[in-house]
Amino acid sequence: KEDFCFWEDEEGKYNLYDKSNILEADIQNQDMPTEILSLLEDITNGNTKDMEYIMKWIGWKYLHPLSPMCSGLVLKGAQWNGKWHFVTLLQTIFGRIYTRVNISPDNFSSRFSSIDVHTLVCELSEQWETDNRILEKVSTKLKTLVMQNELQIEKKHRDLETINNHTAFIITSNEHNPLKLNTKEVGNRRWSFFEWNKIYDDAQWAKIRSVITDKVEVANFLGYILVNWGTELKDMP
Repeated sequence: KEDFCFWEDEEGKYNLYDKSNILEADIQNQDMPTEILSLLEDITNGNTKDMEYIMKWIGWKYLHPLSPMCSGLVLKGAQWNGKWHFVTLLQTIFGRIYTRVNISPDNFSSRFSSIDVHTLVCELSEQWETDNRILEKVSTKLKTLVMQNELQIEKKHRDLETINNHTAFIITSNEHNPLKLNTKEVGNRRWSFFEWNKIYDDAQWAKIRSVITDKVEVANFLGYILVNWGTELKDMP
């Protein structure tokens, strides 16, 4: 029993997780690793408020894992700009088995087949449909996804299942406009967009990766978030 943990939210929903796969924050040594700080500075183009928002977004999900995540992230820009680094950072925090990556938007033209009741984070890759009719359908689905309290998932050789939607969704894309909004949707807070043009060379890539996969370093980063904004994380950022 010590190897597992129940998470329960205010509505009494619960789920069973192997806590050895989920990182424990180190609030005693809450140092911000330089490489993670640099990555967040690149993602936000040095905007302090945007950096704070992303850290609060991570912290809120960490403290409220079974609550609906009403805001997703869209990370866009050229290849090798660090999008995958950010996803890897989340894998280190929430566990690889609870983080689904490189999921094609084709999943959204019908029902889900790539996530389950334990999925905490889902990264949607940039394999975008070229058929405009399908693209519009997928785009509409994505825009409403983070507001849905329930999802219907369909596993191979299994019946359709309805699950509570507590997954944090991230879109990564090289496209300039991966999620098209009309004029009525400007200012919509369901998705937060970040675009940057930093390109990492091999040495920079390897150095950052060594830190974002280091559980001690990332535990310090989590501790930094919880110590600095813990009292503010009762409400979604």
